[in-house]
Amino acid sequence: MRDRVSPYGPNCYFFTLRLAKRDDDALLRHITALRQAMRETLARRPFRIDAIAVLPDVIHTVWTLPPNDNDYGNRIGMWKGRFFRHLPPAPHRSLQQIKRGEKGIWQRRFWEHRIRDHADFERHCDLVHLSPVHAGYCQRPEGWPYSSYSRAGSLRSRRRIGGRTIRRRRRSWTMM
Repeated sequence: MRDRVSPYGPNCYFFTLRLAKRDDDALLRHITALRQAMRETLARRPFRIDAIAVLPDVIHTVWTLPPNDNDYGNRIGMWKGRFFRHLPPAPHRSLQQIKRGEKGIWQRRFWEHRIRDHADFERHCDLVHLSPVHAGYCQRPEGWPYSSYSRAGSLRSRRRIGGRTIRRRRRSWTMM
C-alpha cells in the first residue's frame, strides 16, 4: 500500500516520551531545565511545537518539522540529552546503563505517530491537552500550568474537545 502524504505534510508527528521510573516527578521538579533544553534544541534544529503537555513522568507533544526534514529522532535525542545533563544520575541505573554512559532518566524508546490529516491533528492535539485531566492532575485542561492549552485556546474562541463543545467565556473555558 502506498504511503499517503498528510495535508499537514509528511513532517507532523505526535510523540509520547516517558521517564524510566514511572512514579518519578523529575519533569516537573526540573521544568526550568526541561524548558531550557527545548530552547537549545529549537535553536539548533528548528521545528514547531503545535501542542505539548508535561506531566510528572511523561510528555505528550505534537510537532511539525520543516519541509523535507523528518529527523525527529535526533531532535528528541538532543532534547532528552540536554535535559539530563542538568540532573544527577538516577540511583536505579543498571550496569549496562552505566557502561553506556546513560543516566537512566528516560525510557530508551518513545512513541511516535505520523499525523495523517486535519482530523487526526485535532484529535492528537486534544489528546495532548486533555492528558492532565485524564491522569487526574486537574479538573479542566486550563487548570494544568505545564501545557500549551492556554496558547492553543487563545487561537480559537470555540472548538470541540473530546466530543464536547468548549466556549470561551471571560478568560475561562466551560464545557457544554
